[in-house]
Amino acid sequence: MTQYSKKEQELFTALGYSDLLTQEPVVLYRMVALNMFKEGNSGILVDNIRRCLNAIDKGEPYRLTEEFDDLIVDWK
Repeated sequence: MTQYSKKEQELFTALGYSDLLTQEPVVLYRMVALNMFKEGNSGILVDNIRRCLNAIDKGEPYRLTEEFDDLIVDWK
């Protein structure tokens, strides 16, 4: 499923990955996390990716729910 919530779309857009929103979410989260790690990035956007990927790996909260979107804190 390649559906993304509005908050996820905003997060990936802020990170510069909006052109990859056609990819499977798990693949995109892992790819972005790996790139952020390799580049040594830090900050609230990277923390959002980490929290979301940890939730995906753990299996809860599920993506496309309010609880999952709450893991993405405002960075603006």
